[in-house]
Amino acid sequence: MTGERLPMDLKAYEARARSGVCFACAFVSGDPEFHHETVHEDDEHIAFLDRARLRRACAVRFGGR
Repeated sequence: MTGERLPMDLKAYEARARSGVCFACAFVSGDPEFHHETVHEDDEHIAFLDRARLRRACAVRFGGR
């Protein structure tokens, strides 16, 4: 990976977001197609690495599993 930032295809992202499943809900329910590396989990929060980004980012979902 060169660290080069690529432009995001917003139209494709919007179409996928509106027609597909919620990736956070699928991840929390254990769908293997939406596996992300969990970095923290407690009764109310799950923090995981966002694999969709070129640079690693952490996302947090409130509400636990």
